[in-house]
Amino acid sequence: MIPIFTGLDLISITYKYLCEETKRLKYKQMKKKEKQEELSLDLEMAKEAEEKQELLRAAFLYKSALEKACELQDSQKIQELKHKVKELNKKSSDEYQTAEFRTEISKEEVEREVNHFLSEPSLEAILTKLTKVRFFPKFSEIEKSAQETMPISYRFVTVNTTDEDGNLVRGGEDGEYTWLMQMYGLSIGVHLKLRLLNILRELMRTTDQKKNLNEKSLMKYLQQSNILEAPNLPLVKIGIKRYFEEDYISAIHILIPQFENVFLRFSEKAGIDVLRLNQEGGISTQLKTLNSHLLKRKELMKVWSEDFCRFLDYVLFNPLGYDLRNKVAHGEIRESDCNFATVTVILFIFIFLAGRT
Repeated sequence: MIPIFTGLDLISITYKYLCEETKRLKYKQMKKKEKQEELSLDLEMAKEAEEKQELLRAAFLYKSALEKACELQDSQKIQELKHKVKELNKKSSDEYQTAEFRTEISKEEVEREVNHFLSEPSLEAILTKLTKVRFFPKFSEIEKSAQETMPISYRFVTVNTTDEDGNLVRGGEDGEYTWLMQMYGLSIGVHLKLRLLNILRELMRTTDQKKNLNEKSLMKYLQQSNILEAPNLPLVKIGIKRYFEEDYISAIHILIPQFENVFLRFSEKAGIDVLRLNQEGGISTQLKTLNSHLLKRKELMKVWSEDFCRFLDYVLFNPLGYDLRNKVAHGEIRESDCNFATVTVILFIFIFLAGRT
């Protein structure tokens, strides 16, 4: 049955609607005024702290003001404050407390592990064996351990993570996630820098030609695995040549983009959809861009394992990790990032792929 409204009913309904809208508008204006007052107070305290050279406190207050400016959609304040936050973060970097974690492995333990691998009859057998041993952390174990060991202060205090230029790092406000990434990074240091690097160094030093790791023997191993297609082969070869010449700057700029392409093509052969459909200017397809979101897809984790995908994310894309791919792609990598340990990690993920064939 269709309701029939009289003129009086319509006036009553309209009046009620207008009253409700007026209340909502007044409430919205009141909240906006409160937010503007909070913004003004934050700015006043921030400027006072800056004048007193309380730079860390000033940085937090300017950030608080920036958050309120974003809520108010005040473009002028946003423009001003984002630069101010970066400036104060950089100036206050000396006031940050640094937590240092030290982990040591005895010389005997290192020698025992090195000898365990060098007992294999050939370099191919050694490298294949390396891919069967877990040199990247088990994420679920790190996650559980981080929950048990996280300082209670991380749950209640404001946590900020900044880069060397004073920029706020994405994800760095979440205390629990920040602690998890710190523990994950520590575990990577143990697995890779204290274990894997020692093994690979010894392979480079050995005089046994059947086991010596050099430019020629590493390329032979990768080519035999068929992970390198024709377009990748000459570039990866140059990247490896630069690595053994200790030109780590050139090596990292060549090998990281090449790994991205090799990984996507290899994943496609494993039945994973890595094609992106473009519909602007007609229909076209191309390989997707490897990123954190893609690495967290269930089908990719099913093929490569969650632990390897999490490891790749930390090394290549995570702002709280090494973030190497983004740093290389955007020209933000530092000379100090281009070292033996970092490039060896990239080479290991090539070796890991080769060992999966």
